[in-house]
Amino acid sequence: MKIVYRGGVDSEGRPVMVVVGAHFLLRCLDLERFVLHVVKEFEPIIQKPYTIVYFHSAASLQMQPDLGWMKRLQQILGRKHQRNLHAIYVLHPTIGLKMAVFALQLLVDNAVWKKVVYVDRLLQLFRYVPREQLTIPDFVFQHDLEVNGGKGLIVDPRTKYVYHRP
Repeated sequence: MKIVYRGGVDSEGRPVMVVVGAHFLLRCLDLERFVLHVVKEFEPIIQKPYTIVYFHSAASLQMQPDLGWMKRLQQILGRKHQRNLHAIYVLHPTIGLKMAVFALQLLVDNAVWKKVVYVDRLLQLFRYVPREQLTIPDFVFQHDLEVNGGKGLIVDPRTKYVYHRP
């Protein structure tokens, strides 16, 4: 379902895990099975510093897991996850997501959730993770253009290459 997959590396050479929020369809997803899949995907890279990129673009239209489930996922991943996680870059965060992360900081564990960096536009994300290191779904580009009005950039729909406007 392409919810979680490995990206390239960030600007410092750390491996990147990509999470696509809009692909997280709770209605047709077994959460326990998903947790096992995430552990399998994360295990090879959490042995050293790594980064997570979370595309929240259009995810507010889908049902999302509750705080208890997010807490369980964090507990399963354990201390290695917390120690080696450099940052979680969240593209197109909503107020609801920011409130959920704030609650996680207060109620669950500040060590992981304080590493969240909110990014409002793709060009900002590319400062942290170069464009060529990410496989970005088409709807994320579209969402970025709708939300930000294409200010300062042009996206080639064929190659998905981002150009700065003159």
